[in-house]
Amino acid sequence: MTTNINDRRCINCEAFSEKAPIFKLLSRLELAVINKDGYSVKYKAGEMIVKQGTSATHIVSLVDGMAKILLEGDFNRNLILKILKPWQILGSPGIHSDNRHPYSVIAIENSIVCFIDRENFKKVLHRNAKFAYAFIEYLSYTSVDNLNKMLNLTQKNMQGRLADALIYLSNFVYADTSFSSQLSRQDLADLSVMSKENVSRILKEFENSNVIKYNHNKLEIISSDKLTEISLIGKLNQPDKSLA
Repeated sequence: MTTNINDRRCINCEAFSEKAPIFKLLSRLELAVINKDGYSVKYKAGEMIVKQGTSATHIVSLVDGMAKILLEGDFNRNLILKILKPWQILGSPGIHSDNRHPYSVIAIENSIVCFIDRENFKKVLHRNAKFAYAFIEYLSYTSVDNLNKMLNLTQKNMQGRLADALIYLSNFVYADTSFSSQLSRQDLADLSVMSKENVSRILKEFENSNVIKYNHNKLEIISSDKLTEISLIGKLNQPDKSLA
């Protein structure tokens, strides 16, 4: 169950300036404006933080834990766009368009989220050009990442798409070739646009080819080179049986 909390990591937004590079561009007065009317909420793993289609009244910042940003499609088919880590800001495009969230955000593990009033955030954007530029730059990089993801998902086969998902988790989420994750096989399926059954089958193929080791939620990339090759060419190189 979600609970409102008076957490020092959120109530005092000066903590943002220490952890999030973009907030280092703000003065104490501007941080106070950001902090006004803000609040923090504690979520348990699996709880909805933001619901697609609901009113976008706040900027969201993850203070602790991990969450997934996903597009909810028809027939319970979803697309995970990104894994959100601590001190990243989620500036919904809906705040500047139809005032609705275009995607959902769900906690992957127990998390603390700060909600910043959008009007206070806009006030700071208007008065601090460097902060506004940095925020636009951040949104631009996010948009480019999403476009590249869409391109890869439409042009690569299932092995290539799953390889991309594992590389993303290793390089950008956990920063390690061996990690334990709260992500389920369904999450891996939603990251790579395929069924859970196909994810299980391809993971087994990767294991049999000594590319990875996978045991429940523990994953180890044995050969980063092979995984990168699969990402690029879209398949495992199988031995030519005609030469045997």
